[in-house]
Formats: sequence, structure tokens, C-alpha cells
Amino acid sequence: MVIFDEASQCFAERGIPAIARAKQIVVAGDQQQLRPGDFFQTRWEEETEEADAEVESLLDLASRHLLTL
Repeated sequence: MVIFDEASQCFAERGIPAIARAKQIVVAGDQQQLRPGDFFQTRWEEETEEADAEVESLLDLASRHLLTL
């Protein structure tokens, strides 16, 4: 089991490898918290035509594609 706390501050692409290996996941966070920050890092960004496929945080990804309780 993998537990992500403060998922609104985690980039989605950083959590996906752990999600792929886990049998169960728990994603917890608050939409009102700070967004992920990459002040000292570079992040690969690709222009896409489909805006729906783009998410910023792990919490956004989970709220779109996983069961929420």
C-alpha cells in the first residue's frame, strides 16, 4: 500500500511509478493547498492539444481517474 499525503503538492509524474507498483493507494490532500513547486528544478513540458489530459498535481490526477470517498 502506498499513501500519498499532501498530494496537492506532489507532481503527478513523480507519483505514477509508485502507483504502478502498488496494490492499493491512498491519496490525501486539499485543493486549497499550495500547488506543486519546481522553483529549483526543470520540468518537462510538452504542448498538447488535449487540455483534459493535463494535470498538475497527484491530487488532480486522482480526482479525475480514481475512486474518491
